[in-house]
Amino acid sequence: MVSSGCEGLMGDAFLNSMDKLRDQKYQLALINERHHRISLELVDFHHYFGASISRKQNRKDMIKVFSPLMLDLPNMTMYTKGNTLESLQSLLGFQKQDKSNIKISGINLQLVVKFKTNYKLNLISKEGNKLISNDQAIDEEIHFVKFEGQYPEFELNAQNLRKSLEDFNFQDWSIVDFDDFLKGNPHI
Repeated sequence: MVSSGCEGLMGDAFLNSMDKLRDQKYQLALINERHHRISLELVDFHHYFGASISRKQNRKDMIKVFSPLMLDLPNMTMYTKGNTLESLQSLLGFQKQDKSNIKISGINLQLVVKFKTNYKLNLISKEGNKLISNDQAIDEEIHFVKFEGQYPEFELNAQNLRKSLEDFNFQDWSIVDFDDFLKGNPHI
């Protein structure tokens, strides 16, 4: 259930961790379920153009970084599935024979959110030993969660860009990393 809200590699890592705990006969218990406190802070953001949220799909599509000099902007990375020279020519207006434009397979907005909370998940061994003792239960913890939301594919040209920006709407968000467990979970 939790893994369905995660990017595939993050979901797999979560399920594998839960399987290992279950194999070792650990039980899970929520702490401060009724009297929890949560504060959120946006720590960082980044835009990714041309990459899927699914890291497996990015590897399958063999995307690569596309860095035109005029678009070397902070907090923005572009990827392409095609030939980098053709993508640059298209972006600059040098059309290929088939008049196609560069296809941006999606815009990902990545947010890093800092969670400060006393809401916890405790591990209890088969002997009854708790990872978090009762006197530590009220202490706050800090977690960093990396989320991504994706906008659908469009062709990059003046007409489509304006329409795309007017219709811009992120709907489904995925957790792509938690406390840097996947070392940031890079797109490629």
